Amino acid sequence: MPSTDAKTILKNARRRETTYRLCLRGDLIAEHEALEAELARLTSQGGWTASSLSDVSPVVELAAKIEALQAELREQTVTLRFRALRRVDWEALVAAHPGKTEDEKFDVESFAAPLVAACLVDPELSPAEFDDLWDDALNHEQRDEVFGAAWAANTEATAVPFSERASVVTRWREQNSRLPEPGASPEASS
Repeated sequence: MPSTDAKTILKNARRRETTYRLCLRGDLIAEHEALEAELARLTSQGGWTASSLSDVSPVVELAAKIEALQAELREQTVTLRFRALRRVDWEALVAAHPGKTEDEKFDVESFAAPLVAACLVDPELSPAEFDDLWDDALNHEQRDEVFGAAWAANTEATAVPFSERASVVTRWREQNSRLPEPGASPEASS
């Protein structure tokens, strides 16, 4: 059980962090969409018909191209990590971008990029590199999603997470307990 001593609590405290996986290879995404459309056409009724028994369906080759492209897209994806700002820094940032009306707490248009830049901890980017990313590399939806991740780091509560997948795997493993523990040698289960 964690200590309830104030010094220990503060020493162990970490501000909320979030991550966002970002692929900036729009050219490969467009290629994937084109291949996927062709695969859908070929697998729909009447999309491809063999003219002889020796004909090989192009579906198999196309599916392999799609899977190879998906692997390349995964390699081209970067994970951005955001850390919540200290309260005083959050309040200063909000104050620096006042809303356009009395009902708006801040101006989201002018607030988004500075929030993302202030919260982004990995990868480390210079101000010029961040501007290039925000202004030139991201499209509108990507900017919204990246902003959402930075926003979540600052506004979402930090609760103890629960992994339903891990729970299912653990229950399955307990029900099949004759399987060796992860990392155990095969001889140990015999």
